[in-house]
Amino acid sequence: MSTLRKQFGARLREIRHAQGLTQEELAEKASISLNFLNLIERGQRGPSFDSIERLARALKRPVAELFLPPQKKGRK
Repeated sequence: MSTLRKQFGARLREIRHAQGLTQEELAEKASISLNFLNLIERGQRGPSFDSIERLARALKRPVAELFLPPQKKGRK
């Protein structure tokens, strides 16, 4: 499994949680299926460029921010 896919999925989940969104809410806002979002967050599937752009718009974040490493738990 791709490390980049796992990191992307973890970062996406982190941002979604920080915004208080459920997977269902984000999937609807980004016009992707709930199942596909679940696979992305678990690092099992990689989204297309179009899906990445829709996710970034739905989260109101720049695309590049989705590729930052997830924050470590316990860091201030």
